[in-house]
Parts: sequence; structure tokens; C-alpha cells
Amino acid sequence: MNHPSSLNTALTTLIEVLHSGPQDLDPHRLTEALASLQTRARNPDPPEALALAPLALARHACSIHDPSAYSISPAGLYSSWGRGDDRGVPADAMSLRALSSGSPFEPALTALLRGPTPSPDAWMILAIDLCDSVDRALRTADCHDSPFFARLRQLQALLTNLEGPADPALTRLTAELFVHAGTALLALERQPPLRRRPGDAERSPPWLYAIHRSSPPALERLRTLAAEPGRTCFDLGLIRGSATMPDEPQPQHQPQPQPQHLCCELQIRPLFRSSAGRWIDDQVDGGSEFGPALWFAPGVRFTVLEVLDPGPRGRPLVRLAEHSRLGAHWAGTRDPQAQAKARERPPLYHYTLGRALPGIVDDGEIGVAEALPGTQAPAVWLTTREDWEPSIVKSVVEDGARRELTIDELREHCGGLFRVRVDAQVGALSWARFAQMAEVDPSLVDALDASGRARGADPRHWFCCPWSVPRASWRGIEIHQPERGWVALEL
Repeated sequence: MNHPSSLNTALTTLIEVLHSGPQDLDPHRLTEALASLQTRARNPDPPEALALAPLALARHACSIHDPSAYSISPAGLYSSWGRGDDRGVPADAMSLRALSSGSPFEPALTALLRGPTPSPDAWMILAIDLCDSVDRALRTADCHDSPFFARLRQLQALLTNLEGPADPALTRLTAELFVHAGTALLALERQPPLRRRPGDAERSPPWLYAIHRSSPPALERLRTLAAEPGRTCFDLGLIRGSATMPDEPQPQHQPQPQPQHLCCELQIRPLFRSSAGRWIDDQVDGGSEFGPALWFAPGVRFTVLEVLDPGPRGRPLVRLAEHSRLGAHWAGTRDPQAQAKARERPPLYHYTLGRALPGIVDDGEIGVAEALPGTQAPAVWLTTREDWEPSIVKSVVEDGARRELTIDELREHCGGLFRVRVDAQVGALSWARFAQMAEVDPSLVDALDASGRARGADPRHWFCCPWSVPRASWRGIEIHQPERGWVALEL
């Protein structure tokens, strides 16, 4: 059940079964559905979107608000925190609330999405963790008379009385977690992705900031990853990023984090093309105290750049860079032999035009280009060619016909010709290797190769780096002058 359509079918089926009453659920089918969901959570850029029929979402909404249906429900959660009510909030966005930081359901939902191969024994561990989280929420809350906490006490009693992995109630609770996790991902996927918006600092911040709950062992693992360049992590759960660092880790009435957890600050450099981040605003999330924020679902890949403990504001600070799926895979498979081979490679260049250079310099990195059609693999395009890369073309329409600009016209009309010299050990793949790893359609590879050769390029010179190239990997910026050739710039 790893195909997206089968995941949609599993979600729809479980919503119908849970809505219609306490019928027995098939643990084997639930195990298959959970495996499909976990695969989805580890691939935040899938080729097909999640989709549920309006009737399934309507039944999900009814079960959320009906105390006799779901035992696990975020209904009334935000009002208990003083963050607004549930009016007008779509059913899948309600499940997204269950996955919000500080929700008593968030630890279990995050563990479900990123956990090991599902089984009844693993579900029992989830139930124990959920019971602990619910107990803490009930102990620390200051509004026990709210409907949300009345329902939470019923869930506490159900969890306390579970008889073991074979208890049918455990299968039902796990199915409810599955439905909330799947519909929360649906809510995220239907929101607009992060895109570069020049001049809009709110929608195009070079860094995003968040407060994250982390255990001491988890923080130590992040330190270990920071000491091993290229290693990635994808188990940070749901992250809500904003353009500035939040002053407080949570709203006033939100339950405090568990004692064995600490709050650390995250500083995230997002991908501006093919990012897994999604914009969530008040109309979707219903949190009337908050403006637009970028949310990353569990499963998004990050490289740990640095861990400062303590950071400038007294809390641990973790700096992360978002990775594409291919970038994360390639970072985890690089070996000393590949790095030694890179040292023998000719210099790498990123050729660009004058009108694009200020953005590169301001960002402090060469950002990835859009992923090729049919792939989830954005990349920075590089070449070993030392004069100019002929595959860089711009066109104009004259007398109704399209014509490509010559190199002299590019220089005149596009602000000049520039190149960034890049460290050969940046982690770039040859075009042939990149096309293989990214599963680029062979017909597209042939078309690009033929198009490049027709313009005088050689695809053997092409390299693709599956992550942004930071300033630290630049070895200089040069401008092309017709009389002098390539001349270094002082920036």
C-alpha cells in the first residue's frame, strides 16, 4: 500500500469505519496503512497529492466534534489555550492542530509518522507515551472544566485500562492517530509552498526561526550530526517557522513542555525552490493570534550546520539547512573515495548574468534551480567549461519569431556575464550520475543533451549540486570583459 492512491483509500476507509461505530478493525490492514503513511511522511515532495472526497472529510469533521466517535480529538484545544475557537476551521486543519507543538497528541502523532515498522507492540509503546502526555496536560492545565479536557479525561481512562497489544481498543486508538496524521499532512499539502518573492522579506526570509522542544539525548544527537558534515536528520517533527525568533515558546495557556524536555531555538535556511515548507495562515489554522507562518511536516530533511549551547539568548541554538530528498540521500552516501576524486576534478563554475548576481551575493549562496519535470531533485547547475556555458540561453521575439540572444547580446541586455568559481569538493554529481539518481526520464536526458550539443555545449562538462552552494564554497566571482577575458571582482 505504498502508492499514494492506496493511502487515500486507507484514510477514507478508516474514517468511515471510525465514524460508523466501534466495529473491529483489521490490525493487518492497519499495519499496511501505517507503513504507507510513514513512507509518505519521509517523502515530503511526492509525485501525487493526498486527496479525500468531501464526504470523507465531512465524516472526519463529525467524528472530531462528536465525543462518542473519536477518543482522540483536537476539538476545543485552541479555545482551551486562548487561541480562538473551531468555527469555520476545515476538518484536516483541525487534525493539524492535533499535531501542533504543545498538543497532548503531538508526541504520539510525530512518533507515528517517523517511527519504526508498525506493529501492535509498537502501538502499545505509542499508547504509553500518549497516556503520559495526556496525564501531563491534565496536571498542568488551568481550565479543567472545558469540553476539551472533559474529553481528555475520557481518553485518559481508556488508555489506563488498555490490556495489551491484543486489545481492540488499542487498534482503534492507533487508527485514530493514523487518520489525524494523514489528514494533517493533507492540510499542509494543500497550502501554497515556499517560493522566492523578491522584495518581500516576510515571504522570502533568508532564515526561518522556531522554538522546538527537544530532549537532552536528541540535542546531543544534533551535536553529533553537526560534527559530521553532510549528515542529515529528518525526525524533528512538525516545525512552525517565522521570519523572526519567537519571544516565547508557546501561548500563555498552553501546557508546559515535559520536565525531561528543554526548549531550543532553531534557525533554518529553507530551499526556495522545491521546498517542503507550506504557508499556513489564520484562515487555515484558526489561530487568531498568529499571522502567516511556514510549517515543515515531519520527515523533511535538514543538515545540521551548527549547535550553540548556550546560544545568544541563553537557550541552545541549532542552525539547520533544508535538503531535498536527493540531497539528503547523496549527503548520506558520500565517501572518502568520492571526495578524493573530487579533488582531482577541474574547477567548477556557475555561470550567471548580471541581473541575477545581486540576489546570489545578498543571499550568500547559489540557490538551487527548479527540479526537472517528474523529479523531486532541485539542483545548482555547474560546469567545468572555462570560457562560457553555451547552454545558458535567453530568447527574444522579433517579427513574431523567437530568436536566441548571442553572447554579446546577453552581455549588453542582461547586465553582463559573470561566473562564480566553486570548490570542487562541494558535493556535485556529474550530470549523468545526477540524472540516474534523480530518476530523470531518459527521453528528457536525451533532449537536454541534444539541445546542449546543438549550442556547442558538452554534457560531460555538466555537474549538479543537490543543495545550495554557500559563500564558504565560493572561490571567487569574475566578470567577463571582451578585451581581457575573465577578471576577478573584489566584493
